[in-house]
Amino acid sequence: MAISTQQKEDVIALYVATFNAAPGAQRLDELTKKIEAGTTLQQLADEFVETDDFKNGILEGAATNEEIAKKLAGNFSLTADNPDAQVMAFFNDLLTKGTSKSGVIKEADEYLRGSPVDEFKATADLFKNKITVAEVYSRDKSDPTLDQLQAVLKGVTSAYPKTEAEAEAFLAGGAIITPPPIKTQEVVEVGDIIETANNIVLGTAPDKPIYNDQAESNNTNMNDDGTADMGITLTGVTTASFNTTNFYFA
Repeated sequence: MAISTQQKEDVIALYVATFNAAPGAQRLDELTKKIEAGTTLQQLADEFVETDDFKNGILEGAATNEEIAKKLAGNFSLTADNPDAQVMAFFNDLLTKGTSKSGVIKEADEYLRGSPVDEFKATADLFKNKITVAEVYSRDKSDPTLDQLQAVLKGVTSAYPKTEAEAEAFLAGGAIITPPPIKTQEVVEVGDIIETANNIVLGTAPDKPIYNDQAESNNTNMNDDGTADMGITLTGVTTASFNTTNFYFA
């Protein structure tokens, strides 16, 4: 029987928590088949920490509980700064009391996906966004090495990408940008456009203020017949009419 969407998310989250990487489609398929066959998440976590990728790639020779706690915290982008130091101390305490490395990772995973205190909300948002990107990537993409799978999540922040659509844009190398709210619904008339050294200066039409916050010229091209093709970006303007009859070139 196929696993549920929640079970699949749990597997991806555990992988991200353990390796700070996306599993990729091929690896995810292998892991979900194990869950279908009856393997528990804890058993999966136990397997993860016994891999060379974890021992050599994540722990990188860390031996003491304090060193291991620091490496595990680093997987969640935590540092020695407060309140992150509290997490490292908590991880260290768990390890000292006999909790396995996989147990610490699984507990951190579940806590951040639950209802963390305000101090760790940004960390939780970052973790959740990494899970979203890892899920979208692992639908049909794979890479052979841990470094490559970790690179998939580089650039993810606590603010972006949050949605599947944003994750798709992120993986495609783009971004979904939400425009700022329009300040006015007035029709703004702009006077002559003067181009000097490829910079646009907007003149003011009589008795009409210019409400735009910014004006930019981009992709200006001179044609053989002496005309010019220009792209002008206005921010904060709903509608603008341009008098483009006069151009002055320096």
